[in-house]
Amino acid sequence: MLTLAAGAIFGLGRGMLIVSFASSIRATLATLVARYLLREPLKNRYGECLRSNATGAHRIAG
Repeated sequence: MLTLAAGAIFGLGRGMLIVSFASSIRATLATLVARYLLREPLKNRYGECLRSNATGAHRIAG
């Protein structure tokens, strides 16, 4: 939907370029928020589950 709107507003080339940069920035910001702002609350709430998943992944990896 965002791509269609950007294409309608800015034209095909500029719209695609804007959407590409915007989606990359959004993904980067989501990663940073999850890593630095939500790390402790998520670890407190789901710590045991995450720990067992990590242990299983290490076992499978070798």
